[in-house]
Amino acid sequence: MKNPNRGRVYRRCACRGADGRQLGARCPKLTNRKHGAWTYAVDLPTLDGKRRTRRRRGFATKADAQVAMSKVLKYERIVIVIDDRQTVADYLVSWLRTKASTLKPTTMANYHAYIHKT
Repeated sequence: MKNPNRGRVYRRCACRGADGRQLGARCPKLTNRKHGAWTYAVDLPTLDGKRRTRRRRGFATKADAQVAMSKVLKYERIVIVIDDRQTVADYLVSWLRTKASTLKPTTMANYHAYIHKT
């Protein structure tokens, strides 16, 4: 079983240094509680075996970021794929591909027509 405690929650901001690069978690103004936003980062596996880090920021509190991160880890444990870049069309095509072996030919043809608007 994968480690359910993996991932990290931290505060960062979009301030830039003299070189024009973001300071992120190194910003000296982060000592002020109202400066910056809470962020989580967690490494998720991909189908090709490479590591992909999912980062989301903008949470008002550390607890909010921890809840969001735990939801992502829970979805991973129950094998729900979370991909913000996946479109509905891509999802439906992959869903139809997985269902193809269990559907009747006419149902498969109708679903294919619905998805591809033919």
